[in-house]
Amino acid sequence: MVDDALSGVGYAWEIGSPMLESAMVKSLYNAPRPNNIGVGTYSKMLKADEAFIRKGVKYTGYGLTALSTIISTGIGIEQNIQNGESAGEIWSDAAIDIGSGAWSIGASAAGAKLGSIIGTAICPGAGTALGVGIGIILGWGFNLLYSEVVDPYIDSKV
Repeated sequence: MVDDALSGVGYAWEIGSPMLESAMVKSLYNAPRPNNIGVGTYSKMLKADEAFIRKGVKYTGYGLTALSTIISTGIGIEQNIQNGESAGEIWSDAAIDIGSGAWSIGASAAGAKLGSIIGTAICPGAGTALGVGIGIILGWGFNLLYSEVVDPYIDSKV
């Protein structure tokens, strides 16, 4: 249940973060230039601030996904201890949970990035947002494939 809630927060961030990032950058560039700062200096400041915003949004997403993976792994360890599993089984399941989290990060990020590139090439702005959405759905599909096919296969072999 907690895993599902954390996954929901992660997917909400992936869907909402491009829009948040775009709105923050747009508001940055729409702010009036102070009279005591030259145009060239102000332009450099805006570019630095834009890079800071983009990096912050990106790493916040990575942080949320990593946090979700850590909590999910901890819940799995607790369940295994309560079920009286051996230390080897506990470590094995923890490694699988961490690998699953890494897969989730990679699939979602790759899907969103690919979607945004294609969307931007077709129609900058709206196409970017649509591409990110489609990419996230593809990433979700890869994650579903992993959780429904690959993970059970690994569990059956361990």
